[in-house]
Amino acid sequence: MRLSGVLSILIAVIGCGKAGLESHSAKDTAAAPPKASPVTARGTIEKKPLPRPEIHFNFLIINDSTLKIIAKNYNREKLTTILALNRINFERLQPSDSLVIPDTFFRDFNLYSPFPDYLPVVADIDKLLLFSYTIQAFAVYECGRLLRWGPVSMGKQSTPTPTGLLHTNWRARTTVSTDDSTWILNWYYNIQSQRGVSLHEYELPGYPASHA
Repeated sequence: MRLSGVLSILIAVIGCGKAGLESHSAKDTAAAPPKASPVTARGTIEKKPLPRPEIHFNFLIINDSTLKIIAKNYNREKLTTILALNRINFERLQPSDSLVIPDTFFRDFNLYSPFPDYLPVVADIDKLLLFSYTIQAFAVYECGRLLRWGPVSMGKQSTPTPTGLLHTNWRARTTVSTDDSTWILNWYYNIQSQRGVSLHEYELPGYPASHA
């Protein structure tokens, strides 16, 4: 995907808590286009997004036995969904960590999105990326429609990711980090050349750990 459009970082305020094996319902965050005008400035007719199914989540405390249960009961596709929802790689799981596990698995990962399916305020922007510190996730929009979303690890407290409206300025299939030459960064998109702030593929520890 070419991410040559506008890049924006959105700070969302979402409260959450963890307590044992609780079950929670995922709220329907899909927003419908304005009823007053079904036609955008581009002249295309917008269709109302379908309502999302109700999904319940359970909290599971990780230990050696639960890791074996997870490996046995969930295939690769389901495990990928679980890890993405928890913003973590399987190799980074540690005893006493907790996971949220959905009671239903869908092939369409967008059904789990914490972002709205439609943002009418950005319907005239070709490509827009939103990043949320609070939920450690990104969303890709095209003409106001959610294309995809996924987990991220944003900047840690000592090296925070800059917020506000930013733009990609150069990209590379693979490059080397300016902080540590042993860090190989794939799918690199630079947003601040002076500091080397960028979007790139790397491990997910489940919390903000990036060097910006």
